[in-house]
Amino acid sequence: MTNEQTLATTQLPVGVRGLTKPQIEHALARYQQVVSGRHHERTPGAKLPRGTETRPYRFCVQDVVLAIWTMEHRKDEADIGVEVFLTSEVYEEGTRQGGYYDELAGATAATLTIFSEAYRVGIPLRVQFAKTVEGGCVPLDIVRLAARHGVRLAHTRHGRIEADEGRSLYLALTGFPLRLRPVIDLLARQGLMSPERAAFIVHHGVWSLPEVEGIILSSAYPDLVLSGDVMPEQRHLYQHVLTHSRLALMGGLLDRSLMNRDDEEARLQPDNKKLGLDVEDDERDLDIRTFPRFHGREYVQRLSVAAGNFDAMPLPDWECERMRLQPGERLSVLLRPRVATSLAVELSGDIEQAVIRRDTDLKPTVVAVAVPFDFHDLEPARQESFRQTAAARGVILMVCPETTRSLDQMAQKKMIASRIKKE
Repeated sequence: MTNEQTLATTQLPVGVRGLTKPQIEHALARYQQVVSGRHHERTPGAKLPRGTETRPYRFCVQDVVLAIWTMEHRKDEADIGVEVFLTSEVYEEGTRQGGYYDELAGATAATLTIFSEAYRVGIPLRVQFAKTVEGGCVPLDIVRLAARHGVRLAHTRHGRIEADEGRSLYLALTGFPLRLRPVIDLLARQGLMSPERAAFIVHHGVWSLPEVEGIILSSAYPDLVLSGDVMPEQRHLYQHVLTHSRLALMGGLLDRSLMNRDDEEARLQPDNKKLGLDVEDDERDLDIRTFPRFHGREYVQRLSVAAGNFDAMPLPDWECERMRLQPGERLSVLLRPRVATSLAVELSGDIEQAVIRRDTDLKPTVVAVAVPFDFHDLEPARQESFRQTAAARGVILMVCPETTRSLDQMAQKKMIASRIKKE
């Protein structure tokens, strides 16, 4: 037995909810059979298996297995067939205490992957579960997941999720904010972009959800930015796509800088005695919103029961004072990914816009303007003048560690990744 196969069967969920021991053993045996049937280990550069093959999947967070499942594209039935679907109930074996992950985290990840696969291969979001899955029914955790989001599944006893049900559940699990849904629906009615495509782009890792929100709310042609179909020969449209991709990418960099806890913060904790912490699961719970009027981002850290009220959020290490915001305090950042020549002309006006934002409704605790590393192409005296102007107006000036050129290179990669080739 290979190491991959051993992991597949020995490091399984701590607890599987609602199934008898024979059902679990039968599912594991079928999963093992599928794993063994692959007859090879994945090697770098190897081709991915075709969608019509039965493939085993495992969703893990560090060394914790939250779900295992199989899936295949059944061409004749135009659906996704699932023969194994097991999700975990994670708890501490010694104390039997849970709460480490959402109880439906594994089901969420597996369900999203199945629906994304249906979109990728170009079929309706329809799923059929085999008799090996809870006696041929839709798994209980998926039923609970649908109920949580107000989606009714009408054929659970027949192990089937119909296309309209799958679409509703896919979009609900993606988590599009209420403020974004009318715009997505409008794009769909205009035939410019389907909601499923917007969801797939998020789950395919092309753009994050806040980045998609920023593109849709800030761009006049969000479908062109998200599709990646504009060629350099279409000069004006291509420049539009690059401009709004830069905006989204700078916002994404800022999102991640604020969400992640770094080692410097770990050193500030009195009970911490080691550095280099693995913080895969340790991210701040931020409410991230786009403010399209000012082409900016709004951040509010939600209160965390686990972290208490002492988990202050520092500003990113972007050449500014790393002052800390308490949970509930609002940070508003105007994103200005301009080249140096444009910064020289526009940055004074950007700082004044930040002042206007500070006095607008939902007044922020801190207001800032973020510029790219191109800022350092300005004369030192000019840079210092801008810094002094911002400070005098009560605005923080942030300098992103990326240049507009590197942001454009990232944008070009995003455009290529957005061109979805369906099987």
